Amino acid sequence: IICITDAAVTCGTNEYVERCGRPFSCQPTCAEPNRTVACSMFICARGCECNKGYVRMTEQDEDNPCIEITQCPGQIINK
Repeated sequence: IICITDAAVTCGTNEYVERCGRPFSCQPTCAEPNRTVACSMFICARGCECNKGYVRMTEQDEDNPCIEITQCPGQIINK
């Protein structure tokens, strides 16, 4: 039997706890702020997601901070 516990999740700055979070490979990043990766085939788990207006710098790991999209390196934002 495999049990998935509902362990406490502590999120970083500019993040919130999502009860059914997306894996990091599905979250918006500086490189892909409007990411539309098909992520319907993942196990739902508590996790951290970026607040509105923020994206992950990269998708590499969970220690990746959420930054304002306007702070992305080399990003040109049309206002």
